[in-house]
Amino acid sequence: MNDGRPEISIAAMRELQNGRPIYLWGAAIIGFGMCRAMDRLGFPMAGFVDRSPRLQGQHCMGFPVIHPDQFLTKRPEDAFLIITSGHYEDEIVAVCEERGLRENVDYLRASRVNAVDPSVDITGTCNLKCISCPRGNFQEQGPMGFMRLPTYQKVLAKLLREIPFLGQVQLYAWGEPLINPDVAEIIRHTVSNKVLCAMSTNLNLKRDFSEAIAAGPDWLKVSCSGFGEDYEVTHTGGKWELFHDNLYKLASHRDKFNPSMYVEVNYHVYQHNQGEQLEQMRALCDELSFAFRPNWAYLYPLDKILDYREGRELDAKSKKVLSLLNLSLDDGLALADQEAHLPCAEERCLPITWDLKVRSCGSYFEPEVGNNYLLQPLTELRRLRDESGICQTCKSHSIHRFTSVYVREQGFAAKKKAAG
Repeated sequence: MNDGRPEISIAAMRELQNGRPIYLWGAAIIGFGMCRAMDRLGFPMAGFVDRSPRLQGQHCMGFPVIHPDQFLTKRPEDAFLIITSGHYEDEIVAVCEERGLRENVDYLRASRVNAVDPSVDITGTCNLKCISCPRGNFQEQGPMGFMRLPTYQKVLAKLLREIPFLGQVQLYAWGEPLINPDVAEIIRHTVSNKVLCAMSTNLNLKRDFSEAIAAGPDWLKVSCSGFGEDYEVTHTGGKWELFHDNLYKLASHRDKFNPSMYVEVNYHVYQHNQGEQLEQMRALCDELSFAFRPNWAYLYPLDKILDYREGRELDAKSKKVLSLLNLSLDDGLALADQEAHLPCAEERCLPITWDLKVRSCGSYFEPEVGNNYLLQPLTELRRLRDESGICQTCKSHSIHRFTSVYVREQGFAAKKKAAG
């Protein structure tokens, strides 16, 4: 978390870094974006540091991933480190200090370089109505539509002016980006400006999406919650066969048009889809060379969790989600209470909607702090967010750590069949 000091300027960064090779601790979306910003601005990247077992021996963005133990033991004396982990920043800072690394000398927190990661929800609707998502569990949906290319070009230009170290733009929040008619042009425009382009999709589409993949997105997350017909229980309105076929099409389009694109299948683990189903999806991801990332399913958005904490009754769809969870809502909140002292990764988010409104938080659906991003300076929007009280209310209930509890990497081994 930023300690209150303003973000570092490009000139000050060059003076501090002083030609030293840069390592990024955290090989995920924040780190990928920082890597792209370093490339755009001419800073020398050397590699990533990450403890995830699935990343050992791998390369991300063309750079090797090194385990923290190896980096701290054998790191080059002139290495310069930027901590790019959203959920574990304080933990990593403690390790660095214990090993004698000095903040603002040997390492920086990502928030000192860039404290803002924008999401631009280019589609204000979705083709599915998943019960764990506001598109399925909110009665009031608000205006629906698409951000078209000319508007997006203005948004990106303003982001680049206001955020010198802008690394990535997420073209999603609560909508399905691949149904936007301008999605391919929007992707091309993002990539041509040397900004990492990230998307998330349910991939339950009948339309051809090859042009969007050919446009060159860097990072694509595919959401999934089952293998076979059980997929349709929580990916409400989706069809398993269509999704399954599209996974093969996605692999083919990637191999043909965009081989360097990172594809991750985010598998939401419920009571009904673990064990054998999870292993079947893992095997399919291995076959298609997709990263496989399972995590405990949870109820979203955080508006619902705040309702629960403050004693308001949840709707029927949200209650159904709760009945399917492995880690119950009460147990998840109890674990979040234990982490209440830790920072909130979502404070980095600047969530811009398709019609240019700005939400107060990327994990909430309703509160808004801005009416038109193009007409309001970033400094004003951040001030309005701080003054809105949403962060204070959220933290008072430990909700700012709620998703962190559920998204940690787990073993998720297949259940053994009983001997017959």
